[in-house]
This record gives sequence, C-alpha cells and structure tokens, in this order.
Amino acid sequence: MPPPATTKKVLVIDDDQNLNGSLRRKFKKVGLPSEGAFDGKQGLDLMKRERFDGILLDLKMPVLDGFAVLKGKNDTLNPDTPVYVLTAMNEKQCERARALGAREAFDKIHISPLEVAEEVKKRLFAG
Repeated sequence: MPPPATTKKVLVIDDDQNLNGSLRRKFKKVGLPSEGAFDGKQGLDLMKRERFDGILLDLKMPVLDGFAVLKGKNDTLNPDTPVYVLTAMNEKQCERARALGAREAFDKIHISPLEVAEEVKKRLFAG
C-alpha cells in the first residue's frame, strides 16, 4: 500500500509515454501525486493553470524541448518551482539546463523511475 499522499504535487514532462506513466506510478507509490505532460507545450500549458511543487523534465522532446520549458516557466504560476532534469543527454547539455535554472540532472540510463521518485521526494521535503 502506498504511503498517504502529501500536499505536494509533481509535474512529469516527458514524451516517452511508457516512462511518463511509470514515473507517475512511482511518484504515487512514494506518496506524491503527479500530473503528466508529453511535450514541452503541454507542460507549459499545465504550468500556466496549476501550481506544482516540483517538475521532472526531459530535455529532448517534440514541439518544445526542455530548454524552452526552462526559459518559459517564469511566465507561468511556477516561476520558483524546482526543476529536476531526467535525460540521456550529455553533461554539457545538463550544464546548460542548470544554467537555465534546473536544480539537478538525473541520467535516465543509470537511475530507475522509483529511484527518481524517491530522490525528488527527498529534495522536495529537504527544504
């Protein structure tokens, strides 16, 4: 049985529908409700309508990539919401994401969806 849901909510923005669904199930398992978006435009649209406590973002997506989301989030209800990048891109791209405001980058090849959910939850409740 999952732990009781918290008042914190996460937005998962990833075009890989299987991974997006898996991540959302793992967030539920660790007690964090989540919403899902499958490209950067959908993600920004959700961010303009709802407040989130954390955002998990892929960098390489159709329509709008993760870099465009990082640039556009200041014009949403979530300008100060921490963004955690989950990507298979190289370190240079991760550094670019950090320069645009991402708090941390996780390598999707070397971390499981459950580990991502646990790490994001830990960071959201750390301060």
